[in-house]
This record gives sequence, structure tokens and C-alpha cells, in this order.
Amino acid sequence: MSRLKSLKDYISAVENGQTGAAGVAFKAAMAGAKDPDDRQIGSGLAVPSKPSLKPSNRLPALPPALPLGDLFPELRILDAHLPAGGLPRGCLHEIEATRPEWDDGPATGFCLALLARIVAQQPPSLPLGPVLWISPWRDLYLPALSLWGLDPSRFLLVHPSSEADLLWAMEEGLNCPSLAAVVGETGPLEARAGRRLQLAAKAKGVTAFSLQRGLRHRPRLGAASGQWAATTRWRVGSNGKKRGYPSADGPKAHQAEAYQADLGPAVWQLELLRCRNAAPGSWLVRQPAPLPPRSYPLTDQGGSHATDAFGLAAPLCNGPMVS
Repeated sequence: MSRLKSLKDYISAVENGQTGAAGVAFKAAMAGAKDPDDRQIGSGLAVPSKPSLKPSNRLPALPPALPLGDLFPELRILDAHLPAGGLPRGCLHEIEATRPEWDDGPATGFCLALLARIVAQQPPSLPLGPVLWISPWRDLYLPALSLWGLDPSRFLLVHPSSEADLLWAMEEGLNCPSLAAVVGETGPLEARAGRRLQLAAKAKGVTAFSLQRGLRHRPRLGAASGQWAATTRWRVGSNGKKRGYPSADGPKAHQAEAYQADLGPAVWQLELLRCRNAAPGSWLVRQPAPLPPRSYPLTDQGGSHATDAFGLAAPLCNGPMVS
């Protein structure tokens, strides 16, 4: 009976937050019990405390955000809106095209701009980690990457045959901390897939991009979508009106000036649909200007984009043009 009363007092003290004195009193009562079973029960009880996570179970601290304006002045307006003044790293970002029929170019360009900012952060003394690009299509034009300050030879291209293989390759790549970033040309992410990619990116500190160019059917996103798992979600499209496309009902006298204005730099319509610790927003920004040319050899024979030369396969290099 005394054991039951001591146990009730202990439970009541735990509910009231007074675990210290009650635990000591209860253990003392159990230690003085004559029944060996009572002493065993008392020795097995401990004062509850806050659970502590082991260091191995804790996610590492995310690397600091990268100001986009340091590399591309056209994107400086985004730094003032994003938390910590720049692009968050070590997490998942989603980028989708506004109109699937022709906005895959701006969406890809914006993704390359973010990639270039991550790569530019690498110290010259450290080896530059490769970029894992996973896509079911084979339309990534590698020579154009130099315009974004990216080395085509540092890209690892994977062409999966199914969406499941694509997501598996992304998750496996995120588990490799030596990669600079992982890009997957996915469809709309489901909730489970989005959470897995986000956790994998945070665990190793590798930045992940889900590039949704809209080349496949895009179903309506609902509550089961994984769009809420990503740290940021962007919608990118081209803005023809700001470039001077003539209006169908406008005066014909102004159409020549409108077409002349269209010869200027492209304008992106950037929409931040979701961002943790930041409100949604929308901006019109000019497409970033090409970075200074850098020499990236295509082959060991010295081909270079900077000199407008082409690298040739070994059997054709330095050989006669006509046999």
C-alpha cells in the first residue's frame, strides 16, 4: 500500500513539474522496502529529464546564404528580400516555368545563374566540386555554360529512364558532400519525395534544385504536393511586354519602335511563390549579362570556347582536312 501511495505521489509531482524532490523521496521509499520486487521497481525508475539528441542525430548547421548581387548585379534586388540577404544553401529549391510552351529557357537560365553563384563561392585553393545534372532529356548545351561562368567539364550528366530513377539519383547525389550542387529536371514533386530531398540536402549541406521546365504534362498541384517541402519555390517566365512586343490593337506607327526595343536584353518575370522566413514577391529583372569569357578546354588537344575554336576527337586532330 505504501508503495502504491509513493508511486501516486511521484506521478502527481511529475505532472506538476516537481520531479526533483519527488523522485528522491520515491527512490528512498523504494530502497527501504522489504520486498525485493519493490526495490527492483524503485531502482529502475529515474527522474525524467529533457531528452538530449546525440551529435550524430543532429543536422549540421546550414552554410551561410550567398548574395546573388555579388556576381549578377541584375539579381541584387532579390538579396534585399531573401532571408539572410541571399540564396540559402544546403537545402532544396524548386524552379518552374511559367508557360510550358516557351518558358523553359528562362527557367533554365535562372537555375544556371544560381548555380554560377554557388560555384563562384568555392575558394581557389580548394578543388571545385562537380555539378550533378540529372535529366531525361539530352538538350543541355554544354558550350553555353561558359557564359554563366561554369566549367562544362565539371558537369556530370545522368539520363534516367523514369521519374523514380531520377529521384533516386538526386537523393544519392545529395549524400555526396563533395558535389557542388545537384540539379534534377523533375515533374511536380510529391510530398514524400520533396521531404526526402530536403532532408538529404540538409544532412550533407549540398544544395539541390528541382528544375520543372514544363516539358511534360504538369498536373494541378494540391495539398499532397511536395511544394511545401522546398525552402524556396520560384516561377520564372519571359516578359515580352517589357521588351517591346507590339500590341495587336496599338497604332501601327509605334510598332517599328516596339520591335526595335525588342532587340534589347531579355527580361525575366520572377515570382517567389514561397520562401521560409520571407513573404512571396514578384520582380521584373533583366537577364544577367554574360560573364567575362574563360578558357575551358574541351579536349586535350587545346580546344577552347574563348578563341572560338572547336576541340576535335583524337583521330581527327592535327590531321589533313581532305584525305
